[in-house]
Amino acid sequence: MQKKPSILNIIVIIIGLIVFVYGLTQKSESTVLADEINEAVVEAQVDKLEPKNDGKLVIVSGDIFASDTLTDEYFKVSHKTIKLKRVVEMYQWTQDCSTECVYLKVWSEPVINSSKFDDAHKNPDTKQYSSEEYFQKKTYLGEYRLSDKLVNDLHYDTIMGPDEMLENYGNSSNYSVVGEYITNSANIDNANIGDFRIHYEYVKDKAVTVIAKQSGDSFEPFYTEKKREIYDIIEGQQSAADYVASMKKNNSLFGIILVVVGLLFIVFGAGAIIFDVLKERKQQK
Repeated sequence: MQKKPSILNIIVIIIGLIVFVYGLTQKSESTVLADEINEAVVEAQVDKLEPKNDGKLVIVSGDIFASDTLTDEYFKVSHKTIKLKRVVEMYQWTQDCSTECVYLKVWSEPVINSSKFDDAHKNPDTKQYSSEEYFQKKTYLGEYRLSDKLVNDLHYDTIMGPDEMLENYGNSSNYSVVGEYITNSANIDNANIGDFRIHYEYVKDKAVTVIAKQSGDSFEPFYTEKKREIYDIIEGQQSAADYVASMKKNNSLFGIILVVVGLLFIVFGAGAIIFDVLKERKQQK
């Protein structure tokens, strides 16, 4: 009596088919979306607001720059930037069980749950200070005001270095400045569990491109006919043609990867079933 194919192998084939079909769909939908954007988008001038573009999908490129200084009032650290982030790390125990379970000491921004650690390796339940972000009240791209969402989407690209820290630190506490860190540790290279260290990250002035719906002097999400949201900020200057070409390339590549992964699952599952059948026939001879 011939054995039925393994349920696991059948599941692998089904998953492969789903991924394969989704990859083909993704490629097709990305092409349609890129064509929709290409037809709808208007290249707007960064230094001139055009009321006729209100409600339309626009693409705008130019430089963003900080108009004022941001300050962490508690530690009196200031910097002229679009947004500033205080990053607080605590020295904690962690458990590494990659081979055998051992305890290690690490600097970590999230508090590591040590409830299942032994009594000799417990972390504080909370940090003494929390990480915080500080934003300009208004950030402009030429004549356009960036929405909070677009500013949030800007990635922090610079860590305040030792020289900047010494220059910008207001020395408002009894803590030490060691390199780029403010710390309560007597020896940051051999800290105690529960010690903290703080560094600051910020966004440098830079060229960006926004593609979104023009709404007065700002931006809102634009929705295509198929209800796909277009609301994006990209580092560097791009034309509409550049943006559409990049979207087609990236989404097409993603679709191809899914198709290849789907095929691999199908081949693996089918190959395993064929191998089992051949093995069983050999045993029956």
